[in-house]
This record gives sequence, structure tokens and C-alpha cells, in this order.
Amino acid sequence: MSTVEVLIKTFPGGEKYLLETVESFRAQGVEPVVVNDDRRNYDVWNDAFRTCKADYLCCAHHDDVYLPNYIPEMSAYLDAHPDVVAAFSLDYLIDAKGKRIGQTYPAWQEQDTYSFADLYRLMIAHGNVLRCETVMYRVALVREFEFPDQSMCERAHDTQFWFTIANKHPIGIVMKPLVKYRVHKDSDTVKNVTNHSLGHFKALEFAANLRP
Repeated sequence: MSTVEVLIKTFPGGEKYLLETVESFRAQGVEPVVVNDDRRNYDVWNDAFRTCKADYLCCAHHDDVYLPNYIPEMSAYLDAHPDVVAAFSLDYLIDAKGKRIGQTYPAWQEQDTYSFADLYRLMIAHGNVLRCETVMYRVALVREFEFPDQSMCERAHDTQFWFTIANKHPIGIVMKPLVKYRVHKDSDTVKNVTNHSLGHFKALEFAANLRP
């Protein structure tokens, strides 16, 4: 049976929603590791890639909530697709108080796995379709990579990473909402909408130069 490790990165002042995130994993039988850092998340993730002893690694966010079927569904998908380096899911949107305010709906035809070319086409047509808080990595494959800093693609360095790993291995998208993504005034996403948009274009440029 495959094993799953969960790492939750938080930061000083970011503990407001943390307990709810932790409890959502405990309800699935997993005790998450909480790391409080200084926002240099690429160092935290890279350390986790190197030290994780489990088959799969979920790099969770401290203000989101993971539904009871997140770990079973995501690990089952990775079990069934041994060549996939990382799997993502859809999500619900919730506000600061946990009220559901929306849901992500895919605007493309579902595929079993997605190649670099598939991902590039999706990103061109629909923006960043991979929500980083939903990701679960296959540790044996993701270890060969380094999560980048923000020097090249700024706030879209996660998108840069998705292109980097998809250039070597396929990725997966589980077409079910398995996470509740919290939208609130203190989130990095809300505070950096403009920077995320500019970074996304830089990530597409990065991918264009990376295309096999």
C-alpha cells in the first residue's frame, strides 16, 4: 500500500486557518508536518523532496481545507499511473469564514495524463489550470528537480516548475474538487494578482524556450 506524507508550510502570522487544515488531514489518517518558514517556499519544498520517506508527498497550504477523499483519490490515481510525476485536482472556493463561494470547472476535454505539449496548450488557452495547493508528487520522480525561486518568473515560479517537470514526465489532473481553496484578503494570491499575471506570461515564455 502506498504511503503519503503531508507538509504544510506556514509563516509568522499565517496560523489563523492552520488548525482547520491540519484537522482535515488528521481526519484522513495522516499527521501532517508543519514547517514555519520565512516565505522562501522553494527551499522548504526542495528539502521535502530530498528527505521524504513516503511514496507520495502533498505540499499543502496552511489556509486551505482538504476534503476527506483527497488522499484516497489522489494516491489511487498515482498508483494507477506509475509514470506520472505529479497529480492535481479541481477545487471549491471558500471565503475567510469557510463559506463556499465558487468552484473550478474545467473548460477542456479530460485526459488520462497530460504531456508537456498538452499543458502548454492548456496554459495558453486557459491560464494556470494547475492549483498548486492541490498537488501530490511522486517522490521517486520529483527528487530529480529543484523548485525554482522567483528570479525568473516571479510569483508564477510554481507554473515554471509545472512546465519543468512536465518536460520530463507526464502529469495528471483528477477532475474532481478535492480541496477547498480559501480566498481571503491576506492570501498571497489576492495580494499579488497583478504580479501573478505578469509572472504567468514569463512562465509561458520560459516554457516556449523549454519545449522539446
